[in-house]
Amino acid sequence: ILRDATAAAVRATGDAKAIQTKFTRSEACDEADSQNYSIQATIGTKEGTAEGITALVGSAITDQILKNVDGTPKTVDEYLLYELIQAVRDGAIRPEHQDNLRLAKSVLDFQFDWRKKIQANLEQLKVLVERGKASGLNLDVTFIVSVLLANLHAAIQHDWGRDLFESHQKLRKQYPHGTNHTATTLQAIMTELTAADNVRDPSTAPAPTKASAYAAHDEGSIATDQLTLLSDFLQDDYEGSAFGATESDSSSAKTKKSTKSSGRGRTRGNSRRDRDKSKTTVTDKWQNNPCKHCKAYKRNNQHPDFTTAQCFWNKGKNMWRPSWICKEMEMKYKPRHLFEGDKSE
Repeated sequence: ILRDATAAAVRATGDAKAIQTKFTRSEACDEADSQNYSIQATIGTKEGTAEGITALVGSAITDQILKNVDGTPKTVDEYLLYELIQAVRDGAIRPEHQDNLRLAKSVLDFQFDWRKKIQANLEQLKVLVERGKASGLNLDVTFIVSVLLANLHAAIQHDWGRDLFESHQKLRKQYPHGTNHTATTLQAIMTELTAADNVRDPSTAPAPTKASAYAAHDEGSIATDQLTLLSDFLQDDYEGSAFGATESDSSSAKTKKSTKSSGRGRTRGNSRRDRDKSKTTVTDKWQNNPCKHCKAYKRNNQHPDFTTAQCFWNKGKNMWRPSWICKEMEMKYKPRHLFEGDKSE
């Protein structure tokens, strides 16, 4: 080490006499130890960085850089950290196009939490915008200002946002529709809104909600009520008059007419009153059913117009049954037309 250092010094200065060319073994060892400290620190840093990256991204990505073809690990001098970082970038899972669209939609649908200051909401919005830019979305300042002004317009519709009304009107006049916003206009808008934001009381504002979520909830509630009424109607359709399906055509038509009349007269209030009956009454009702077949399957409604032998729950009777009854009775369903020529029906 010292010999190489001396030769380099001689080449640099050109004066070999002025430079010490002979060293003792102890001097050489001291120089080697002083250099080893920095070398070992560099090696440890490189190895530690490689191990940390492997722990984060997995060996499946880093093995192509840190190991030889036969699977043996490379020495610290046989790989570069730059190559390791490049392998991580190449092996990264990039978002799909639909993920980018969802991210862009989340920016446009961003709703301010007016319990916080406008500046705090704006910072959250900028985080989403930066994520979009990292995915290749060109979300410029115009998007940020548009979302800001849209949330401002929604806030002034409520009593807790009245303090922002004058600022909103001023900004509408100053920046009409179609304005190409820049960082300068955004700063001017925030300057105008900050003064009004300091006056209002954020504690009076509610938590942010989405109108679409309410709409989905309302539609779901309506759909649930409609399905409940339809289920009740079909249940009455079977238990009240469906036993006549195997009788003559005239009897069947009469039954259907009675069913329709019953269905039109049924109201939502009646359905709720039926569901509000005590559990004890519903439980005891099937025990008093005179039909032994209905009682065996714990059916509540009776069929006084039809005999026990004509009961759908009579497993020994060869007759057409609705598919849901066949499923409960663990029988194979057969279409109605297969029973048309059966005289026993």
